[in-house]
Amino acid sequence: MIGITFPILGGLIYSSIINLTGNENVNSKTDVNALIFALVFTFIVFSAIYWLLLTVRLYTRVENNGIHYRFPPMVNKWKHISKNELKSIEVKKYSPLGEYGGWGYRIGKNGKALNVRGNMGLAMELKDGKRLLLGTQQPEELKLALQKLHEEQTVY
Repeated sequence: MIGITFPILGGLIYSSIINLTGNENVNSKTDVNALIFALVFTFIVFSAIYWLLLTVRLYTRVENNGIHYRFPPMVNKWKHISKNELKSIEVKKYSPLGEYGGWGYRIGKNGKALNVRGNMGLAMELKDGKRLLLGTQQPEELKLALQKLHEEQTVY
């Protein structure tokens, strides 16, 4: 992210200086204030995006009563999907860009997806027809937890 921020800020500064020095009809105090505002605003926006990328995490727990997840800062409280609500569940490979339009908190034609990176996820279909995909970096551990959940009480 920083690799993107500095060239953009550098380009903004360069183009602003060229614009200010190449125009005789420039009110320099007003233009300098506008330049400073633009630079500060750009820095704040890029810093906020960078902070968001550093803090976003997806937490998933498989317990004997169902699936729990949270996705701070978008979903701060633990959400619960009971075993009784599940129609089907599987750990699968998927295409984040093709199926959901990218990473993050996504709502698309295939349902809702919460993912941070990678292409493996826990795909769930609920009895009410809703679909949810939770991305994972630990597909094998997730498969083992689902097997244990399935053995305790069959819900599919």
